[in-house]
Amino acid sequence: MQIRTLFISLFFIAAVNVFAQAANEQFLAADQALMIMPTAYTMPKGSSSFTDYELFLIQYSYAMTSRTHISAGMVFPMAADLLKTFTAGIKQNYYTEEMLQSALWVSYNPYVEGGMFGNVVSLGDKKASLHAAAAWVFSTDKISKDYAVMVGGIASLSPRTSFITEVLSTSQIIDEEGNGIISFGFRFKGEKSSWDIGGGRLLRGNSGLLFLPILKATVMF
Repeated sequence: MQIRTLFISLFFIAAVNVFAQAANEQFLAADQALMIMPTAYTMPKGSSSFTDYELFLIQYSYAMTSRTHISAGMVFPMAADLLKTFTAGIKQNYYTEEMLQSALWVSYNPYVEGGMFGNVVSLGDKKASLHAAAAWVFSTDKISKDYAVMVGGIASLSPRTSFITEVLSTSQIIDEEGNGIISFGFRFKGEKSSWDIGGGRLLRGNSGLLFLPILKATVMF
């Protein structure tokens, strides 16, 4: 049960991130997020990005303006039923100062008639930054009790390598396990593509599981 909880929770939070991507004017591929959680930085107008999590969850994003973008994502369609995971989203960066930014996002899945909305706050610069976010699940007739909370940071080790760490939790983890997920890893970043390699685990109660691997590739064009 603990391994299943970890996998489902990581997928839930990754799905949050699918519709919370952004970057700044000096954007490098994947600056829009940490390994799993989003940041509040916004892509330059006209930019596009494609992200693949674990060869399983795919996402495309397009910046309509320098502070607004639309997204579409889904589980890789290995079977016809997985087409029903298709979800569309919109992201708006509404506050930008030199060291502080914040953004809202909303996503919607027409098959389940619901989605997510959330807010992320980012503090820092290109060398090091801290981020905090919260998201809630909703349907067309009500706001669900399901939610996710996330905090994390990234620090440059060299011009093309960064260390990332995050602590994440969902209502499911809190109800069933009483703790959260910690993840950490490294980003190998370029102007047009970046790779994140790391691992995640429950803060306690992993039943012998050391880490669930996290692999993410991002391409900007």
